[in-house]
Amino acid sequence: MKIELSLFDQKFAISLLQNTSVRRILERLKLLSTVHPDNEDYIECELTIREVEELVGELSYEANHNRKKRVAEQACDIADSLENQLWSAKHSE
Repeated sequence: MKIELSLFDQKFAISLLQNTSVRRILERLKLLSTVHPDNEDYIECELTIREVEELVGELSYEANHNRKKRVAEQACDIADSLENQLWSAKHSE
């Protein structure tokens, strides 16, 4: 499935989750991302549904357990965005 993230969200997620079980997915996110054709502040990346679910899980964990409120809120926002994209992908098949 194709996901869309802002460049800021992409860099934030990679930085936040670099030492977690989703390192392999983050590498794919770095290497396979292309600039969104309609907005250069966003990227697109092709990931499997399972990979997106894993990212959502790690981001949700950070949203619930990070002591820094700003970090937790940003992680929550990215997880919500990915969950919405995941829902759309699953229901458009």
